[in-house]
Amino acid sequence: MVLYLMVLCNVIAPQMLWLKKARSSIAFLFVFSIMVNIGMWFERFVIIVVSLHRAFLPSGWGMFYPTAIDIGVLVGSFGLFFTCFLLFIRVLL
Repeated sequence: MVLYLMVLCNVIAPQMLWLKKARSSIAFLFVFSIMVNIGMWFERFVIIVVSLHRAFLPSGWGMFYPTAIDIGVLVGSFGLFFTCFLLFIRVLL
């Protein structure tokens, strides 16, 4: 139900903006803006509430323990950042 309301407010309603009469009416644009705001609220509802309903990622099924590769990627990314940072400071000064 929420999905259909979201599609109605965010996909179908903006199609009325193709009409010049609708674009030039302040009352219609006000109602249209309210509909788009309601549709965006439903979109955030779908993203947050529905996605938190159940954990679909395997990381949500149990405890995460980093492997040596995970730690190596983390240390390597810090090393690359600090190397580029120090080279930037060297060139700047």
